Amino acid sequence: MKILIALLLLLALPAAAQDAGPAKRQMAAKMLMAYEAKSKSKVAEFYNYLELLSDPKLDTEMKMQVTLQAKKLFGNEKTMVADVFDKKTKLVTLDALLQTAASQKEKYSFTITDFKPARPIGNTESWTLRYRLNYKNSTIAVEQGYFLEDIVKDFGTLTQVVTSAYLGDIKLMQ
Repeated sequence: MKILIALLLLLALPAAAQDAGPAKRQMAAKMLMAYEAKSKSKVAEFYNYLELLSDPKLDTEMKMQVTLQAKKLFGNEKTMVADVFDKKTKLVTLDALLQTAASQKEKYSFTITDFKPARPIGNTESWTLRYRLNYKNSTIAVEQGYFLEDIVKDFGTLTQVVTSAYLGDIKLMQ
């Protein structure tokens, strides 16, 4: 009888331990470095899309496609971003910025310099990206969010949790 009770207790302990709340993401240092490197390419990709959208020669269908691709870089279409086309306007929605880019009368060119991802110690969920954005003979300091999110994806008959990286809010630094 004592053996049966001990055996039941041993079987119940792992089940109770699993109910300890949400686990923190564990990620190898090389994987974190890869996501940090990816953050720079995602930021560059976003500004490449803004360049394309600002080209008045680009047809409407292509602008719609570019807009869709730009939105995919962000985890939320309601993300608030700095309006780089009108420095008087502080923050607008991502949709509003993309529409403003598409309505420009001349093509813009953006260059990113001094790119620095800053991840709080112990946090593998989100980063703050700091960089300088050069365009139209001016430079602005930018701070942008970057975060990881687990998404369930189907691969044929297999379902797997995949970590995806997204851009977040864009703010101008003073």
